[in-house]
Amino acid sequence: MGQITDIPGVKVGHSKNAEGKTGCTVMLFEEGAVAGADVRGSATGTVEIEVLKPVRLVPKIDGLLFTGGSALGLPAVKGVQDYLREHDIGYNTGNARIPIVPGAVIYDISPEDEPVIPSEEMAYEASENATDGAIDEGSVGVGTGATVGNMFGPELTRRGGVATLSDTTPDGVQVGVLLVANPFGGIYNPWKNTWIVGREDIEETVLYHKPTELWQSNTTLVAIATNATLTKEQCIKVSEMAQDGLARVIYPAHTMFDGDLSVTVSLGKTEGELNGIGHLAAELTAKCILRAVELSNEPGVVS
Repeated sequence: MGQITDIPGVKVGHSKNAEGKTGCTVMLFEEGAVAGADVRGSATGTVEIEVLKPVRLVPKIDGLLFTGGSALGLPAVKGVQDYLREHDIGYNTGNARIPIVPGAVIYDISPEDEPVIPSEEMAYEASENATDGAIDEGSVGVGTGATVGNMFGPELTRRGGVATLSDTTPDGVQVGVLLVANPFGGIYNPWKNTWIVGREDIEETVLYHKPTELWQSNTTLVAIATNATLTKEQCIKVSEMAQDGLARVIYPAHTMFDGDLSVTVSLGKTEGELNGIGHLAAELTAKCILRAVELSNEPGVVS
């Protein structure tokens, strides 16, 4: 398996504030990408997601921002727009080029410290760092301050992070996934039938009691890219199916405290079967969540 940058037309860049435990990750599509989204969590923070609906004017997006800082991090999207404008990339209105950059946030604000919020400058830096080659994974970019298993309390909470994988369907369609794992729920490996983060007695957790601010750091964001030719409607369907990957390994997924969201971008002219693309997207999503936890934690921290 490879990375999402194996899909032609995709570039990815990170920036981070290690001391502030936050960061952002940018995906750039310099030739534009048809896109569609599925919002499944109940605490979602987004910008420009509305343009992804089929009945909206703009046909393609130019970039995608995943950032920390909760809703306070959304203004960082201007840094991506500034970078793209400098490179004459964006929707041509006749009078100007307007970069179309949807964005979504995770909650990574620590209750102990004054929050550090990703800035326009950080998003611009991530755009400058964007590459179509190998990209870093783990506690990087938007995953710098990510955590998993918050519902189990601080004794079992572990670091989350960024992970990416890609593969090819039997009919030759490339599918890549990049995500940040930062869920309220625990992490379960269905292939090995073991808990990675958490435990079986979920009824004893804050799931059935009033959570405190200590357990508010949540949300998993997923980006899917493919070289298949998809419409906005088909991108939405792949995004919906990819959310199944969260439910396979996060227990529970899509809670009131998560802002889970998936975005699918279509680049290229390959014909493929939609159900197969969605199925592979879900498989890669599940494996990326496990990978993000593995890469972000020291050996021995996660059993």
